[in-house]
Amino acid sequence: MSSFFGPVLFLAHQVEDTELVEASADGKREIRVRILTKAHQGQDIRHPGMDIKPGEVVVAAGTRLGECELGLLAMVGTATASVYRKP
Repeated sequence: MSSFFGPVLFLAHQVEDTELVEASADGKREIRVRILTKAHQGQDIRHPGMDIKPGEVVVAAGTRLGECELGLLAMVGTATASVYRKP
């Protein structure tokens, strides 16, 4: 199956579950790999907020938002945030 679920391909294999069979002459590209395990649909899929407990503060009020904080907000499924400029 080759449909997408968010950014992760269904039945994608972790690199730990593969073995390199053939590489390019310079060793920089994998030409063929052997898949060592059977993947299951939905395996290793992390849904928004799975790493955070309900009620846990992800980004405290007054925190300057940078790429890490925006990533945390995206991880918990927050599409918008109320912000203001510092005086």
